[in-house]
Amino acid sequence: MHADGNFDRLVGYNLISAKDGESTVELEVKETLRQRFGLLHGGAIATLADYCMGTAFYSMGECMAVTAQMDINYISSVKEGKVTGYGRVKKLGNKLSFCECEIKSSSGELVATATGIYYRIS
Repeated sequence: MHADGNFDRLVGYNLISAKDGESTVELEVKETLRQRFGLLHGGAIATLADYCMGTAFYSMGECMAVTAQMDINYISSVKEGKVTGYGRVKKLGNKLSFCECEIKSSSGELVATATGIYYRIS
C-alpha cells in the first residue's frame, strides 16, 4: 500500500499496514530527504512519526482528525537505507486521542520516539 495524498507522495511513504489502532510505515532515505551533512533530516523523521500516528488513529474507524500536539525525541541518526515507523493509539477519546510512535533504522536501531495528541474534527 502507498500513501495517497499529494504531500504523502512527495515524501514517499510506503504504508505497510494499518489495523486496529496500529500502523507500520516505511520511508526510504533518499537524497531529497537528507540535510546538509547527508543524514536523514529531522523534519522528515517528524513527518514520518506524525503520519504513522495519524494512520494508526484512522485505522480505528474514526473520521477526520488533526494533530493538536506532537513531541519527538531524536535518539540516533540515519544516513542510508530505510526507516520504519510503528504507530499506536494508546487512548481513543471522544475529541482527543493519544498516540505514540517508534522509528527504527533498517538495522533495528531506535532512531526516534514520538507522542501525539490528535483532535477529532468529524
